[in-house]
Amino acid sequence: MAERFIIERQGGFAGLKGRGTVDAAALDAKDRATLDELFAREEPLPRDPGADRYTFTITWEKETGSKTLQVPETLVPRSIAQAVKDQL
Repeated sequence: MAERFIIERQGGFAGLKGRGTVDAAALDAKDRATLDELFAREEPLPRDPGADRYTFTITWEKETGSKTLQVPETLVPRSIAQAVKDQL
């Protein structure tokens, strides 16, 4: 089983939901390092200030199991956010 990240987006002005998947091997080094840092944190991530912000639920699936993290939109790497497609 290849490592991958499953992304679900919720919130925003219209409340549109979105979903996407990214293979870990397809990420550039900077985005992968950002995700590694986010998943290594011991304390909860801060929420973005203001209304109508997106929240991303990112699940990291790998052979040894999976881990899920709630990430505010300002901390999500660009390639992860771009992988999400709107769901109507």
